[in-house]
Amino acid sequence: MKVFDYLIGARFFTTMGNCTALLVLFDTIENTVQKGLEDGESEVQAMVSVNFSLAFGFVAIIFDFIGMFWGHTLFSPTINVLQVFFHAAGGIFLSWLITQNWHYEALWPIIICTNFPTAIIEIAVILSIYIFKMSAL
Repeated sequence: MKVFDYLIGARFFTTMGNCTALLVLFDTIENTVQKGLEDGESEVQAMVSVNFSLAFGFVAIIFDFIGMFWGHTLFSPTINVLQVFFHAAGGIFLSWLITQNWHYEALWPIIICTNFPTAIIEIAVILSIYIFKMSAL
């Protein structure tokens, strides 16, 4: 068997791992925010920013699952490798954020660098298929 035969399973597991890390972060983020607050910072404003970033991460994950379960990008090895890479990195960084009590402001760069590119890929493929009537990748 070739490496490409395992990409679909790896994509599913890394996407689920990233989603699980986001779910765990919903439960533990209050402690992270309270520890990371400096003098003069508002806890309410910090929680709004963190919750917005987590919501943005979940919207990106939803687009990834749509592309995976509808089959738009499921059988494209290049896209699967990119998805596996970004979701594995996202899951690892989110796990470190949780376990090592990183500052809550580190959440935005993690979400932007790991979840945003995967969602853009899925949205671009969906637009190319349904709006621009191009063939699937």
